[in-house]
Amino acid sequence: MLFGDVWSQIQLRLQSTVKSVGRGTLHRSRRPRTRPAALGRIEVLESRSLPTGLALISGTVFDDLSGNGLSINDPVLNGVNVSLYRDGGNNVFDGDAGDDVLIDTKPTDSQGHYEFEYLSAGRYFVKQAAVAGHQQRPGANIVTQDISANDALGVPGVLIDDFSTTTQVTTATTTNRTQFSAMLASEAIGGERDFAIQLTSPTGSVALAANDVTPDVLEFTASSVANGTRDVIWDGIDNDGATLNPTGLGGIDITGGGTDRYLVFMVGSDHLGGLLDVKIYTNGSNWSLGQVDIPNTGGAATGRVVLPFSSFVAQAGDGANFANVGAISISIAGKQAVDGQLEVLRNYAPLTKTVNFANFQPMSVGNFVWNDANNNGLFDTGEQPIQNVAVDLYEDTDGSGDFTPGVDAFISNTTTNASGLYRFDSLFPSVYVVRIKLCERRSAQWLYQQQRQCSDT
Repeated sequence: MLFGDVWSQIQLRLQSTVKSVGRGTLHRSRRPRTRPAALGRIEVLESRSLPTGLALISGTVFDDLSGNGLSINDPVLNGVNVSLYRDGGNNVFDGDAGDDVLIDTKPTDSQGHYEFEYLSAGRYFVKQAAVAGHQQRPGANIVTQDISANDALGVPGVLIDDFSTTTQVTTATTTNRTQFSAMLASEAIGGERDFAIQLTSPTGSVALAANDVTPDVLEFTASSVANGTRDVIWDGIDNDGATLNPTGLGGIDITGGGTDRYLVFMVGSDHLGGLLDVKIYTNGSNWSLGQVDIPNTGGAATGRVVLPFSSFVAQAGDGANFANVGAISISIAGKQAVDGQLEVLRNYAPLTKTVNFANFQPMSVGNFVWNDANNNGLFDTGEQPIQNVAVDLYEDTDGSGDFTPGVDAFISNTTTNASGLYRFDSLFPSVYVVRIKLCERRSAQWLYQQQRQCSDT
């Protein structure tokens, strides 16, 4: 019968003013020209923690009509609570009563979808709450999901720059307080990388150097008494350092077709107080800003900073459309004498682990046992039901369509009532075999005609 982790405490904050610095091929000291795209409001963000883990657990809660897993015809279930726990250390789900830590609980959306983001390495347990009018197979409401250290790194996406090929050095001093350079760079998005540097302290010098003393690294330096801004800009090939072209990249999609969600860079400085602005432009009227403190790593680019696209704040118009980017810039500023390195600037997508939850509407198998006096296979007027017939239910494990002793899984048994009726409830979609003994005698009658050979069916 067929029936159907760790979170880093890097504080996010914005400066209260926009620095206007021109850029282009190398120029001698002069008043920098204003970047038209950078004129606009600055919205200050509240301090918040930035994630380091880029693994994600997501899935769909659905009504499994055919018992074969999620398919296009299966209805999804919205508003179902799904909870995520992190293992406390014993590798066994203990729930709220044990050492496991509840991370979050989320209801499924209109598509039956749920998602837990920013997960670091470890063992997790995903638990679905019961759904009224549905059932799940034993143990299927809790799924164990392991995330490795490699998983937590995420999936590399669109590269902005890795500073691996082109050597570029620019320094601003008291003699030349504002310096610019524009250089073709095959490793950089848009094919050109521009530097704009301004010394803001009375004395000293500040500099940027890509792939120079330290290969494959952007070094930012300041003398012991110096402070200033050091900008790196990607706005396409124009050999023009005087102004930022907010549409120079021509509308590049830095989301990788919608998969990339984060800007990730390896960075570090020799003491606290360094600030890193990131500006994303769609055009001069729509751009967004994010900012983080540069971690103190002793100066090496060993700090991994994750800046989610969602953390950027619109500074003009509707903000940047990350699928239509015209220019990107970073600005290094902060306390005086900050030296450090930035190694790779790349977008990342989360590493997704999929955990779907199948739910089933309880199904039943049932029928009627009677004395088929004329052996026509039909219940005719006057034929009598047979009470107390033992009925066994098996799942057709081997898919043969018949009962296979020792192979088909026993599910349950029952007996017919006074009306000859029997029924098995709370079944899952599958193929079942109902088995009764032909030779059982009930009320001095054979279950089938006496002359039939005794066997099981």
